[in-house]
Amino acid sequence: MKIDKYPKIEEEQSEGIMSEPAVSAASLERQSSSKSILPVGLPRNVKEALADIEEGEREFEHGETYSHKEVMKMVWSQIDSYAG
Repeated sequence: MKIDKYPKIEEEQSEGIMSEPAVSAASLERQSSSKSILPVGLPRNVKEALADIEEGEREFEHGETYSHKEVMKMVWSQIDSYAG
């Protein structure tokens, strides 16, 4: 039997509410154990997340994009910084 993680909310009541957390549970657990703040760059609420998306759309419209190779290089660099 499947158990729902989140209660069902009527559409009228759910305005501005995210059904999934913006930060992973593992990240929050690390923060609570190390008493650190959120990693730099993560949105703290819905307004910040939407502002980040809109900024990304503006950059894309102006041609400010990265190649796949550049993105993968940044991703692996970030992974290495977490692992090291």
